[in-house]
Amino acid sequence: MPIQSTASTFPMLVCEAARKYPSREALVDDDQRLTYEQLERAMLASAAAAAAAGIGPGDRVAVWGPNSVGWVVAALGVQARGAAIVPMTTRFRGEEAAFVLRASGAKLLFTVRGFLGQDLPDLLRAAAPEFADLSVVLLDGEPADGDRSWLDYLAGADDSDPDTLRLQTESVPGDAVSDVMFTSGTTGMPKGVLTTHEQNLVGWADYADCLLLDETDRALVVLPLSHNFGFKAGFVSCAMVGACAVMLSVFDEVRVMSKVASEGITILSGTPTLLQGVLDHPDRASYDLSTLRKGTVAGSTVSVDLVQRLRSEGLLRHVMNGYGLSESAGGVALSEPDDDPEIVANWCGRVRRHVEVRVVDDSLHEVPPGSEGELLVRAPTVMLGYYDQPDETAEAIDAEGFLHTGDIGLVEDGYLKITGRKKDMFIVGGFNTYPAEIELALLEHPDIADAAVVGVPDDRLGEVGAAFIVARSGSKLTVEDVMAWSRQRLANYKVPRYVEFVPLLPRNMMLKVEKVVLREQALANVGHRAAAASGASAP
Repeated sequence: MPIQSTASTFPMLVCEAARKYPSREALVDDDQRLTYEQLERAMLASAAAAAAAGIGPGDRVAVWGPNSVGWVVAALGVQARGAAIVPMTTRFRGEEAAFVLRASGAKLLFTVRGFLGQDLPDLLRAAAPEFADLSVVLLDGEPADGDRSWLDYLAGADDSDPDTLRLQTESVPGDAVSDVMFTSGTTGMPKGVLTTHEQNLVGWADYADCLLLDETDRALVVLPLSHNFGFKAGFVSCAMVGACAVMLSVFDEVRVMSKVASEGITILSGTPTLLQGVLDHPDRASYDLSTLRKGTVAGSTVSVDLVQRLRSEGLLRHVMNGYGLSESAGGVALSEPDDDPEIVANWCGRVRRHVEVRVVDDSLHEVPPGSEGELLVRAPTVMLGYYDQPDETAEAIDAEGFLHTGDIGLVEDGYLKITGRKKDMFIVGGFNTYPAEIELALLEHPDIADAAVVGVPDDRLGEVGAAFIVARSGSKLTVEDVMAWSRQRLANYKVPRYVEFVPLLPRNMMLKVEKVVLREQALANVGHRAAAASGASAP
């Protein structure tokens, strides 16, 4: 049933939920629990503090910390003032955080000390002394060097009554920018994507419909709130129906299973590696995971075996796949509840009803249905543009309003399949080679949990493939095994010439594999590898 909401902003969504479901749990973070009524009060207090700090319409405020109730309350308070949040991943080093803060012009930073042994404000100031005077509010940790604690921040608020604060929140228009989400820089320097509250509410309500989300659900927010999927699929979609979002600040399989058992989690979404790790964990039977019923496999190529096991072993009876990007709020395509495992794994899902797609060749002419080309997207959810980058915006969105995604794919019977990334393509001996096809073949191996392929220079063939492999726990997989498997399933020119085993693949805030990072790693190591395919011949 379609989501029933009249809210035009995220903060108004919370106010609406507080009226409809005042006593339902909204947010849980270890021993901290907020009902929707309590969340609204906390949000309005946060908004009053933001106002006292000089935050108003059009401003930007950065949030750099792990998943927590405080993260959500701080963000909602900023948005209730008509300002936009700038989420930053805790994986950032000081230089990366400084780049985003400079590019966004953020007036204030919410962050933490002591997360996994790191004091994030110190990382920033060591890398960029210019931020010594930036206003910093700690969501967690002991203040130092002029930082303010969260309680001090709240104490600075004017003594406004809740009704006045609520009226101020209601005055924020739906077309206000909700967040400036910086792309990862997989193909260049990061760019700040501007989307509005209304755009996000349209896109993520559609996601909630596809997930069959309802008020009985309890979603474990494993993916970081700094990522679109973490904050919006994890929290915003829950607020649409009165469901509960349970925070998890640090991921490992035991923490996930423990939280599922103790909190009665019904929704678990994450990368294939995460879900595979839970399936394969030797202690899985020790935890009561019977409440789980649905989730999304996000951000990577998905194997049919994974989808089949999630369903057949009762972990997730409703498994979704999808395709989205920072530049378009919500999903461009999402799985239907009754899709077969082969469809869920091999296709991104059905193109959504509010989305128009074109598949074009290099001359921007539409190709026949079922043929490959670059995917163009036009929808009310497509971004306003890149922050302070008009030339890049004009390059990404054409005069007809179509977003040029740079992804190669095809559409057949309304379903979308992504087959590669335009800028990821490499040419082996004159043959165009798309990593996604090779990655799919690799993921069919029973001992491969995750895989990514990049092109590296080769004196004879121009370029060849380098594969990064995440082996399943306990596997004794070898380079020779990977090579043999690839030769059985792929044309010779597609077979990776180099193989490297890694514990995890680097991922950006959209959970896409950071191919730039892997390509640099491959280039640095190519002279030292002993993984060249013996007997490989020119295609």
